[in-house]
Amino acid sequence: MTGEEKQKIAETGTQNQEAYQAYLKGRFHVAQRTASGLRQAIEDLRQAVALDPSYAQAEAALSLAYSLLNLRSQPCIQIVLPIRLLQSRKCRLTRAMSRGDPLHLPLRL
Repeated sequence: MTGEEKQKIAETGTQNQEAYQAYLKGRFHVAQRTASGLRQAIEDLRQAVALDPSYAQAEAALSLAYSLLNLRSQPCIQIVLPIRLLQSRKCRLTRAMSRGDPLHLPLRL
């Protein structure tokens, strides 16, 4: 990696250490791919977003956790995010992508 690439990575994410720790916990629980793990991931990632509302990577991971939990749920159980919340996330993720923030998350279904 070049120095410029390392600098760009360092500039993305969050400077809030608590938000970063909550994000890491959330990603750990997402990787478990169990219903209880995904519920815990949602709680952790919500905390990360609450601590730093501009933390786009936490927003993306939270969306992934909701999606995976919905896939694991019974057909009669739907987890639907409110429209305003989805619109808010779309705006934040769009801004983050326009800045070039890395939002790639490994997706293993």
